Amino acid sequence: MIDGQKKTIKEIAIKLNARSFFPFEAPFQPFIDWAKKCSTIGSSPVRLLVHKEKGLFISFRGARGINEYIESPNNSKDIYTPCEKPCLTACPVSALNQDGYDVIRCKEHLNTASVQECIDGCLVRRSCSSGQNLRLKEQSNFHMNAFLSH
Repeated sequence: MIDGQKKTIKEIAIKLNARSFFPFEAPFQPFIDWAKKCSTIGSSPVRLLVHKEKGLFISFRGARGINEYIESPNNSKDIYTPCEKPCLTACPVSALNQDGYDVIRCKEHLNTASVQECIDGCLVRRSCSSGQNLRLKEQSNFHMNAFLSH
């Protein structure tokens, strides 16, 4: 996570008299479960979170915990509209499919020559009809290169 994002989340939490949580920092919190309680987020066929408008281009950098309970209307139901499920077959090396995500296979593929189409944005994420045109190629390229550097 970029330090600026973490700093911003912490600053907002302080202003709201809330606590801040981060997905890759102990103590680890159930971010996916929390996200699926939102009325606009659910599970996709490839086991990534999917947003009803942003599609597979959704991620969580942090959360704020407040001291009151808010009832969720979603109750962890899947929100994606039944479709042809192009995400199940979009990855050229099947690194991301209904069984999960093989990070090693993905990185090995991305480190080969002539994979610019994947570097310009994960084909699985781009295959979802929801939100597929919302992310700029340059933004996806930045994230894919950051992914490869770790």
